[in-house]
Order: sequence, then structure tokens, then C-alpha cells
Amino acid sequence: MPRYQLWPTLVGMPVNEAVGIIHCEDPDLEVIPIAEGFEVTDDIRYDRVRVFFDHNFRVSSIPRLG
Repeated sequence: MPRYQLWPTLVGMPVNEAVGIIHCEDPDLEVIPIAEGFEVTDDIRYDRVRVFFDHNFRVSSIPRLG
């Protein structure tokens, strides 16, 4: 089980850096960068973290497990 379920400190950080931090904390997670506005499925997976980013490639919302 991952140590964290939310990563609020990553908001505003460059998306690639944020993805790397999450992956380093738990290499078993699938960490997926996604542009704001991109449609995603509603399924919940406890092995996945979606990292939403804005037009400046900065994390725009709190990455969370699921």
C-alpha cells in the first residue's frame, strides 16, 4: 500500500518533477500526467495517480490515489 493518498505540496510544481516524486515514493504506482480538460474514466484504481497539469505544464490540482 502506498505511503500517501494525496500530494497537496505538488500543486504548482512542474508536472514532470511531480510525476518523478510520486514515482520515487512508490514505484509500484502508475503515475499519469493529464492535461486539464482531458476526459478521463470514472473508475477508481488504487495503483494509479493522475497528475493534472495546466497550459504552463504545472500541476493544477492535488494529485490523489484512485
